[in-house]
Amino acid sequence: MARLKSCGYCGRVHSTDIVCSKKAVTRTKISYKGDLRNTYKWRKKREYIKHRDNYICQVCIRKDYFNPIGQYEFNKLQVHHIEPYKENEELFYDDDNLITLCIYHHERAEEGNIPKQYLKRIARDNNER
Repeated sequence: MARLKSCGYCGRVHSTDIVCSKKAVTRTKISYKGDLRNTYKWRKKREYIKHRDNYICQVCIRKDYFNPIGQYEFNKLQVHHIEPYKENEELFYDDDNLITLCIYHHERAEEGNIPKQYLKRIARDNNER
């Protein structure tokens, strides 16, 4: 026989074998199968790309696209995959497909407001230095 207990979700009394409908549903983040971003190899590559790009947003430094945050962004840097890696995993670690961007420009690049060819040219130029 199930016991009765006070419900912490709705405040009523329920049998212990009943799940309250007010209980929050725990949703797990749906991640990409075999997500490569959680690997040691990616962390090393990401650090290498930031170092290659002198720890500065490569779009901010060129002043081609307005950044309301400030002139140059050194903080909150992210490494952007120019060609989305979910579409072509072969480019995941490719230096010519990776560029350091601030959050603002990373969002613009993801939205398609900064052309991929522009970003690829910068990445290629940085690799040749």
